[in-house]
Amino acid sequence: METTEITEEQKEIQLAQSDLSRAKALVVNDAESYRDCCQIELQLKQAIKDAEKFFEKITKSTYDAWQAALDLKRQAVNPRQIALGMVQKIRLDWEREQERLRLEREQERQKQVNADAKAEAKQLAQTLKEAGQDELAKDLLSNVQTPVVTEPSTVPDRPKGIGSREVWAFRIKNEGRIPRTFMTPDLKKIQSIVDTQRKLAEKIIPGIEVYSETVARGAAKVK
Repeated sequence: METTEITEEQKEIQLAQSDLSRAKALVVNDAESYRDCCQIELQLKQAIKDAEKFFEKITKSTYDAWQAALDLKRQAVNPRQIALGMVQKIRLDWEREQERLRLEREQERQKQVNADAKAEAKQLAQTLKEAGQDELAKDLLSNVQTPVVTEPSTVPDRPKGIGSREVWAFRIKNEGRIPRTFMTPDLKKIQSIVDTQRKLAEKIIPGIEVYSETVARGAAKVK
């Protein structure tokens, strides 16, 4: 029985699918699995670089060969890019959840510290009142000093090559309130009106000038 030899390209593609399957099965629920997640993220980044470098070596002597090599490269790189995105989302989701829990613990501790400080101040103020120091007691109660509580993070230190950054985005809440300065004309829609109405389009769409020019049929288009 003949055995079909697997090419290096096919091996690389199989490894890519294996990387994707591993990412799909990944779960982060503690510090140890978080560290594993970071290591997998690093491995995927390196695997993507290696795959891209590997397929760049494949001959480009003809267009068909280049297209075939490009297709193989996609099969080796794309699953890993998908896997990398999945792993990074899992890591960031866990980090966000740990930060939420940290802030929650911090707020609870701060409430307790504030309550303890007020109780201690009341007790001391009562002692001062009994000693006839009413003004001092009143001043003490109006200026209760409480220390600021800081709860340490439970997220382990990230290995080199693993990180995150804050990015800002936006979504449209009320398009009618957006200043015209930030509105882009729909050029395709305007052109469709000009194509059918020609010079009359100026009356339909204020603010434009309609003109015509002669061009050759089948004019060249630079792509």
